[in-house]
Amino acid sequence: MKKTLLIITALMLFVGFSSGQEPIDEETLIYDGEEAVVDCDELIDDAEAEYRAGNYEEAVDLREMVAQHKDCDEGLRAKNQYLAGTIYQNKLKNIDEAIKAYQKVIDDFSGSKYVARAKRKLTTVTESAAIRDAEIARLAEEARLAEEARLAEEAAAAEEARLAEIARLAEEARLAEEARDWFWKGYNALENEEYDKAILYYEKAIELDPDDADAYYNLGTAYKNQGNYDKAIQLYEKAIELDPDDAVAYNNRAVAYYYMKEYDKAWDDVYKAQSLGYQVHPGFLKDLREASGR
Repeated sequence: MKKTLLIITALMLFVGFSSGQEPIDEETLIYDGEEAVVDCDELIDDAEAEYRAGNYEEAVDLREMVAQHKDCDEGLRAKNQYLAGTIYQNKLKNIDEAIKAYQKVIDDFSGSKYVARAKRKLTTVTESAAIRDAEIARLAEEARLAEEARLAEEAAAAEEARLAEIARLAEEARLAEEARDWFWKGYNALENEEYDKAILYYEKAIELDPDDADAYYNLGTAYKNQGNYDKAIQLYEKAIELDPDDAVAYNNRAVAYYYMKEYDKAWDDVYKAQSLGYQVHPGFLKDLREASGR
């Protein structure tokens, strides 16, 4: 008996240290020579004090310590196991531990009046657990459906963007094709010296494709051939802006400047065209030299 009580004492001291709580105060132990027993009433008083102080974790640990200690009165042990369940249920809101605590009353203290109470509580907390689990499942399903909807919305948006891009490219290709049709109509009209038609066709081509340097160049040439040199120069400038290496555009602008008697500008464009590798017509160079006095 002495050996058993000493082992219990050592175990309880060890539990106190290993659980991170204060070890059992030695005043809680009653020594009889070499024998020591737990003062169950002292533990119960401590549990009630911790509970009143709002220290529910400490209170439930003390209640369970009484319930598990064989030296305590059977009725007190059942009561404290039951009270541990109520703390888990009502204060710590730990339904799973409450279920375990009430089940322990039923399993370990079959003759106690607390068994009936534990069964009623067990029914209640089991229902609560079922409601909780159902709510968790409901929220998880809601989250899953929300994520599914989000992904579907993202996929729909991506598909819409893809189709919009396909439509944009198709429209771009259609407009480019239509612009080229007008371009070649203008080219044929220019070749046939139908300058009014050429101007109309090239303006339509530029409306559909405002970045076509060749269309601006040819439109400028149509105006130049009509004697509208000022308009021609504007269009050659636009062609050069779009294609800075268009030597022919520099050459034709030089011709337009020549007819406008702006010889210095004409020479600048001649030099630029030559720097780009263009062979300026000797006859034009001769006329420009004579007109400019160079």
